[in-house]
Amino acid sequence: MEISQVKQLVSKIKAYYYYFSLEKESMNEWANKLKAYDFEDVSRKLDEHLKSEDSKEPPKLHYLVRNLLTIEEKLKSKDDYIVNCNLCGRSMSLKEYDSHYDKCLSIEYLLHQGKEKGENITREDLENCRADVLNRLYEKYKPQETVFKPQKI
Repeated sequence: MEISQVKQLVSKIKAYYYYFSLEKESMNEWANKLKAYDFEDVSRKLDEHLKSEDSKEPPKLHYLVRNLLTIEEKLKSKDDYIVNCNLCGRSMSLKEYDSHYDKCLSIEYLLHQGKEKGENITREDLENCRADVLNRLYEKYKPQETVFKPQKI
């Protein structure tokens, strides 16, 4: 955000809170803190504040940037974000996560079903299986559907 946009934001705050003012040092701090953020995002956050129950007081600087991504963060691709699978704990890029999670969820199901049937299957064995092998195993352990047949009275 540029200094002119920070001044525009401060002017909007003053329009709602006539007593709001920033000393030069405070204005510099706001400009320094907000320079990493997109003007539209911060403006939206200000609008949220104005509609909230907390709108009796002017927004604090930390509120205006809380939970916002910086411009740099918004430009990162999914490959740049590292996440952990909540099932197996493995770290991977966000781009890999969806396909990994689907496979990991299937593996968890297969491990559970194998254990129920007294079979000795390990996570490592299943992780090394091709997708078609996992699909056959899944079909093997899939619960059988029961067909309801009404009885004649």
